[in-house]
Amino acid sequence: MPITLSALAANTATLTIPVGADTLTLTYYPNRVNEHTVAMLANFSNVNQATLTEDFHEYNVSLASLIKSWDLLEDDGSMFPLDAARFPELPMTVRGQVFRAIMEHLSPNAGASQAS
Repeated sequence: MPITLSALAANTATLTIPVGADTLTLTYYPNRVNEHTVAMLANFSNVNQATLTEDFHEYNVSLASLIKSWDLLEDDGSMFPLDAARFPELPMTVRGQVFRAIMEHLSPNAGASQAS
């Protein structure tokens, strides 16, 4: 049976990431990871002071678009919004862990081959 691109993009997966002594569980859209997402990450690793703000913005937009839900909470107990404009408030280490975990979840053997 044929499938639409939007149906592919709506597919979800769940993963749990250790963050210190705690864990962060999130549901994300694995089929939203595409060449643009990977190219953005590769470009982001080549830090350019002139475009740093724009690069961070694109990184945050890409990351927010991949996540459907998570259990990251504000101090008042409400869910931290999946809003790229709020992502600069999050530690870089946490955003990096989330992105790395998604990529490793998509290709679990990639981490093993790099460790050799």
